[in-house]
Amino acid sequence: MDTRNQVSAPDLATLGAGEEQLGVLTSNLSCVVFLSQFDDSGSAVTHAFVSHAAKRVLGVDAETIVRDPRARFSTVIPEDASSLQTSLRKAAMDLQPWAAEFRVRVGGEVRWLEGHARFQRLPDGSTSESAYWADITERKRLELERSALHERFERLFDTAPQPIVITDASGHIVAVNAAFTAFLGYEERDISTLDAWFDRMFPDAAYRKLI
Repeated sequence: MDTRNQVSAPDLATLGAGEEQLGVLTSNLSCVVFLSQFDDSGSAVTHAFVSHAAKRVLGVDAETIVRDPRARFSTVIPEDASSLQTSLRKAAMDLQPWAAEFRVRVGGEVRWLEGHARFQRLPDGSTSESAYWADITERKRLELERSALHERFERLFDTAPQPIVITDASGHIVAVNAAFTAFLGYEERDISTLDAWFDRMFPDAAYRKLI
């Protein structure tokens, strides 16, 4: 038997004895911490510990999740719930690090969460899980805003009637719009820098000095 991923770990009752200390350690964290155990089939889950941030992040009491492990996923929106649970079970069975972004609905508000978990095989064939779920709603909002601004800029850039060229700090051309190509006859691949474009536009060196 391959024992590289096995650990001699305390059972859930022993873990539960340290719940008060874990509660103190995690009380100031903004994320939900889970210490859980999958059975040897990877289907049944028992939660030894769930931090009290569950109420704030998931809208579900930690005690409720400990009593009923299904409650952990009760506020995950239906479009994300199935794939989330499937990927988590697979990672547990394969002992692979798990990470996912998904949405929950709490009090009518949709929030984005990011989850991470690591797993270890126990001697009885079950699998322990150490995981956290963090609220990334604000980060996601900023990402979506940046993406929308980028898309808007690309549309304006592509459809602008004036020739536009974009360069980096070194003067290397990174993009030209359609009007630039139509008006000047050069595509991005034809010219690497502004100096190269200037030389091609005005091949007479004497004339270039005049302008």
